[in-house]
Amino acid sequence: MIKIDPKSRLISDNAFIQEGCAPTDDLLMVACTIGDDYDDPQNELVLFSSEQIFRFGFMGEALVSVDWNTDGIAYTMGEEGSVIRFTWRDIASEQELKDSRELLENDQAADTGPMRRLRVLDDGTPLCVGSFGQVYCVTTNGFERFPFLKIYEDEVTIKDVAGGSLDDIVAVTQQGYAARYNGDKWIDLCLPTNMKLSGVTRLKDGEYAIVGSGGNLFIGRQNKWTHHSVDDRSRDYYGVACHDSLIYMAHIGGVDVFDGEKIEEITYDDKRGLEFAYLNKGKACVWAFCGSTIGRIVDRKWTTLLRK
Repeated sequence: MIKIDPKSRLISDNAFIQEGCAPTDDLLMVACTIGDDYDDPQNELVLFSSEQIFRFGFMGEALVSVDWNTDGIAYTMGEEGSVIRFTWRDIASEQELKDSRELLENDQAADTGPMRRLRVLDDGTPLCVGSFGQVYCVTTNGFERFPFLKIYEDEVTIKDVAGGSLDDIVAVTQQGYAARYNGDKWIDLCLPTNMKLSGVTRLKDGEYAIVGSGGNLFIGRQNKWTHHSVDDRSRDYYGVACHDSLIYMAHIGGVDVFDGEKIEEITYDDKRGLEFAYLNKGKACVWAFCGSTIGRIVDRKWTTLLRK
């Protein structure tokens, strides 16, 4: 399992981790924005293990998302839709990482509005989603546009997406809608909520877990869903991931866990200075990334790898 030397300069000064993921238990990558110059955004992608740290920079639009597939390829996306495709497996030097990059520009996304998430489906297909219901599949040479998501003719902002394949995709929106793409069209899932939804993950049995504002958790598939929530209705969940049948949900103050019966907070080694938002399932744990925080969650227990 990866260890981070607290004296190492893992991320640059003024860097903010937007998202991260873990292709292996000893290899992580994080997508960071640097500073707050919105007119000329600065970014870095950091690929690191216990022994080495490699990085590359990216300018012109803020990095917002990163994901990987089992073929050794990873993708990071900017808010204007540009995607950098690169190799994560068996990288021996920073120059080798940089040489593996390929820039894919999405002119339609840049003209339409901000993109929000890049997610690799269970079958290895990378999808990009964002404002105005935009959905694109990353192909060998660029992007394939999918039918944009509209609910009752309402334009929506897709906050997250997950799925097993291109005929089984679930998207959640800032407007409180969730929808399933069946390979042909989008179908409203009719969840019993009008509060913002922000995270979705696919479970082992083909069901989905969806989280959002008001401490809401929905579990199910198609038209059969169960609803769970916390007493604190001001709690907003931003990230969700599952490991060993436990569903973890991140809010600004920490991480909660649902064990099939109840929702409760996990335990921490030391909560001071930690930031919470994005969760990602690893092979042996759930990873947490936000700001200058990286944490690992195993069996309801948090271990800090990086903090302010």
